Amino acid sequence: MATDNLHYLAARRRYSVRQFLSWLLFVLVIFLLINAALPRLEMLLFSGTVPIPSIAIKMGIIFTVYALAGINNRIDITRLAIFLLLLGFFIFETAVFTASSPYSIVTFIFGYNAMYFLLMLAFLMTNFRSTIDSERAENVFIVISIPLIILGVFQTLLNLPLIPTRSVDGYFTVLVWNYYGQVRAFSLFEAPAYYATFLIFIGGLFLGKALTTKRRWKRSIYWLTLVVVIASEFMVLNRTAIFAFIFALFVVFAIYRMGYKKINLFLVMMISFLASIALIVLVPVISGMFPFVFAFKDQSMLQRYAEWAYWLKTILLSPKSLLFGSGIFQNSLFPATRMVIIDNMFLAVIIQVGIVGLMIILYVIYKVYSILVERYLYSKTPMAIACIALFTTWPIFAMFGTGLNVFPIYAVLPFLFRPDYVGDGKTSNYRLRFIQKTE
Repeated sequence: MATDNLHYLAARRRYSVRQFLSWLLFVLVIFLLINAALPRLEMLLFSGTVPIPSIAIKMGIIFTVYALAGINNRIDITRLAIFLLLLGFFIFETAVFTASSPYSIVTFIFGYNAMYFLLMLAFLMTNFRSTIDSERAENVFIVISIPLIILGVFQTLLNLPLIPTRSVDGYFTVLVWNYYGQVRAFSLFEAPAYYATFLIFIGGLFLGKALTTKRRWKRSIYWLTLVVVIASEFMVLNRTAIFAFIFALFVVFAIYRMGYKKINLFLVMMISFLASIALIVLVPVISGMFPFVFAFKDQSMLQRYAEWAYWLKTILLSPKSLLFGSGIFQNSLFPATRMVIIDNMFLAVIIQVGIVGLMIILYVIYKVYSILVERYLYSKTPMAIACIALFTTWPIFAMFGTGLNVFPIYAVLPFLFRPDYVGDGKTSNYRLRFIQKTE
């Protein structure tokens, strides 16, 4: 009896530690998603400066993940080995570029951290198990989204940023928030595009809740809130985000209405990629028909065409750079990269780490997405489906931006929670079998 009591107390302590670490990880991930929240908190506490870099949160996540993995006895050696190989590849490239260019090692390390660290982190976390249930996490995101959306709406309606857009020391800056004299809603994010991505996730979450909730009054609230989210997406004044938002809502609706067995999400991802190519061709044509609609104004698209042509010509002049990259990346923080504008993830990766690096990155993206779909598509929890639908829009964002800065964190969100309910919290026998198999 005494031995049983000791085992019970040890199990309770271990569970309490898991609970604490799971919630700590959740908070850290929220700070990564709402990526200007921590810098703004620092600005408030440290007289407008940002002394703590974002890498501190990423290191905290890695520590927490492996602390939990150690408690659960689930350290995946294969994933850890691939993570270390990727890290070794970037270290090797950093050493080569530092030795053959006038730029400092800090510049190259920052570039790899900004572009690829979150993707590597997401791959590392795909074997993660948490003690937090999905419904509770969804409610947290719903509560958080309300003040963020309100702030974004007022930024657009008043045509004022309402909050500082730059830190005193210059280590934090809100990007491209002014669109020809009109404030683009960015809420508490580092750029309107990040806020738009968050709205796509929240929109998919509300649509999923509306389609699965049984109580009529709750369903009405979710539909009404979804309308507000759609209006907020248009206030971002980002045509890429608007097209991606519509695409993601269609995917969420199709999954719930057609069923996960009737929809091929890898085909959907390919359709997303082809749609992004179609946008390149069609936007200039449509802009001539609807010049008064901001989504079809072609000034920024024509600028992108010129940027892509310049960088393609530059990279094709050097076979070595084409294969292994040149280390150059897009970022306004360093003088060496301040004038670099690429706005295309595929081209940006080739310029930075070459075609070899692009193949590696695409493989990791494929693995993260395939694990996400395989493990969570049939759970049908609204948050998991929202993340899957958002990730299917990645090619659209990648074609007109970097696409790797924040998407991996949304992809890994479902891995942080238990997919153990349907609709109003009622657990199905099918899902119980799934939980018993994976716990």
